[in-house]
Amino acid sequence: MLLAVPGMAEAGDLGQNQIRFDPALLERYMKFFAAVREESDHANIC
Repeated sequence: MLLAVPGMAEAGDLGQNQIRFDPALLERYMKFFAAVREESDHANIC
């Protein structure tokens, strides 16, 4: 999640001074997670 937020800011996806737990954030998180996960890992978002 720590990598997803700066990525969204750099891409201009944060229109306000807020980070919302929304589909755009979750999608970006899942891309980072998929790149580093091992077979037994699970995406524990909460």
